[in-house]
Amino acid sequence: MLLVIAGLVHSGMAILVARRHAEEALRRAEADFAHAARISMLGELTASIAHELKQPLAAISINGQAGLRWLDRPEPNIAEVRETTAHVLAEARRAADIIDHIRAMAIRRAPEQLPVSLDELIEESLTFLRPELEARGVIVFHEFTPEAPNVLADRVQLQQVIVNLAVNAMQAMEQADSPQRRMTISTSMPNAATVRCAIEDSGPGLMSDHMGHLFERFFTTRENGMGMGLAICRSIIEAHDGWIAADTGSAHGGARFYFTLPAVDTCASLSR
Repeated sequence: MLLVIAGLVHSGMAILVARRHAEEALRRAEADFAHAARISMLGELTASIAHELKQPLAAISINGQAGLRWLDRPEPNIAEVRETTAHVLAEARRAADIIDHIRAMAIRRAPEQLPVSLDELIEESLTFLRPELEARGVIVFHEFTPEAPNVLADRVQLQQVIVNLAVNAMQAMEQADSPQRRMTISTSMPNAATVRCAIEDSGPGLMSDHMGHLFERFFTTRENGMGMGLAICRSIIEAHDGWIAADTGSAHGGARFYFTLPAVDTCASLSR
């Protein structure tokens, strides 16, 4: 009898260990897919990256030339040289920040969750996407919620979600050849403990028979799509104790994707 019980216990332990290994393998696979998606996204946005770096570098050159002109005067204007030098340093810091952001998006690293502002992340993402938006003729609106609390999140992962959803909206509007391409990214507070981000577009909207499959792995409506972008977004949001959904409630008549995250104060109270 004892041998039977011992055998059952051993079998149960083996099943638990196997399940744990399977869960760890799944998490590693999801992390690999998320990293691959970031690299792919950076490749697609090469023109935007080049444009973002070109601006501060051009400003550095212009201010450097201006500083030399002030120095070459019969009586050098030290005050003007000091001011242009300050501009050079500011633009150099801006270029370094852009490079750091791209590097953070590209490298594999352990997620680091810290209190962040959703509206701040949206602004950073839009700055990154600005040239792409202009090239595609998309007018974008960012509707702030000043009183919204921070959320506890990994900055790079959350930006990946925002950029991915924005790029999806741009592609949908372009694919449908929408005459007026408009997108609104907004934040709101459904309740005191939750912050929501919504991305609305003026594209063709969502087909009813697609609604239940949008966030499934390998489901795509694009001819050359991999069907991983939205699945990765869901994985990231759920890892942050949030949830993501989509509907046809866009104020612009197209699709609306939105995700919610617990406010940082709520996270803190839950951890105590």
